[in-house]
Amino acid sequence: MERKKINILWFTNGPLSPLKNSLGLDSGGTGYWMTALLEKLNSFTNIKITVATVYSHASVSRSIDGVDYHLISQTRSRISPAFEDKYIPQCLKLINEIKPDLIHIHGTERFYGMLGKHLTDIPMIISMQGLIGPCSEWFNYYGNISLKEIIRMETVRRFLNGSSPFRGYLNLKQHSKKEIKILQCNSYFVGRTDWDKAYLTSHNKHASYYSIPRIIRKEFYEHTWNIEDAQRHRIFISNCRGARSGADLMLKAF
Repeated sequence: MERKKINILWFTNGPLSPLKNSLGLDSGGTGYWMTALLEKLNSFTNIKITVATVYSHASVSRSIDGVDYHLISQTRSRISPAFEDKYIPQCLKLINEIKPDLIHIHGTERFYGMLGKHLTDIPMIISMQGLIGPCSEWFNYYGNISLKEIIRMETVRRFLNGSSPFRGYLNLKQHSKKEIKILQCNSYFVGRTDWDKAYLTSHNKHASYYSIPRIIRKEFYEHTWNIEDAQRHRIFISNCRGARSGADLMLKAF
């Protein structure tokens, strides 16, 4: 007798690489560990995975290499956290259609964790990726950049379309309030550090926390670094998209 497949639904902050490539979208960004995990889980014959995301693109559903992808159209590329709640009914509709055995939400950065307030019969677990609350503190967001310098970077157009530094800070503060609600209204979380666990416990002491190391891209497993190939007197630092992503600390170290 054939065993029933475990039906798992993922919600991710953005499209994963296979869907991006299929739609011809920019392959840049982050979250490649999710693609690596997806490839590994997809190799098990008793697991069926569906991946859903709300994104600024026309709605689309397609199957790629045995994985079903659903992209729910978002009306704007930059929207406030409060506005995102309007997509909860569409996510609930998708859940009702797929009828998953388990829902896995990747991250507390967006609204998906609020689905926990509406679901009682489907187990849901949330991965803790980046913690918005601590990152939204003024110093952690801007560092030593003065208010005068921040104002100099502003333009009316950037503020209105949501791409200005100060608007980004205000949105992050809104996100941090929603993140706390997500931590409080859910019961199961996955993380990797004592900091993850401590932050969760400070907001929800009854939550169950599971420490699970993260799988990374296969390139890291296939290649070995050799000191003989090192380019001397060069340092590479990645993830410099934000003012406080680490580039300033590297410069201070010098």
